[in-house]
Amino acid sequence: EQTLDVLHALMVSDKRFTVFEFALLTILREHLEEGAERDVPVRYFKYEAVQEEIRLLLSVLSRAGSRVEAEVQATFATGMAQFVREPGMPVPLAQCTFPALEAALRNLEQLAPMLKKSVGEACADCVIRDGKVLPAEAELLQAVAVTLDCPMPPLLAA
Repeated sequence: EQTLDVLHALMVSDKRFTVFEFALLTILREHLEEGAERDVPVRYFKYEAVQEEIRLLLSVLSRAGSRVEAEVQATFATGMAQFVREPGMPVPLAQCTFPALEAALRNLEQLAPMLKKSVGEACADCVIRDGKVLPAEAELLQAVAVTLDCPMPPLLAA
């Protein structure tokens, strides 16, 4: 716990908490926090129970891949298509914060395993939609895969 606290303090010391730092800290917490090796109890058996968390996660991923709002909306719609008929709009940028994303991942971690797999696939769909994988997208996807205890989806076809 002390190591994680010191690492977090170092990361925020420059008042710029980057996607890489968020992903790194998330992955390390999943492996080093007290109780990290225990199974997370399943609390959610339907996507509807975590719909807002999914919306936030896919919004963050969509925004990591583009600064152009039309592209963000198209990418978001691609990911949300697995969960709803009408995807609506992505979560506004001001609400796409690291603390909100961390809380969303903690709830998504409690999904039934087969549902987690679909969330991971929707995230990968968002990342590869434009045919490019930016470092921030790959880093976020790794953090999601580790948190949901799912394999990292393949990002590019060979």
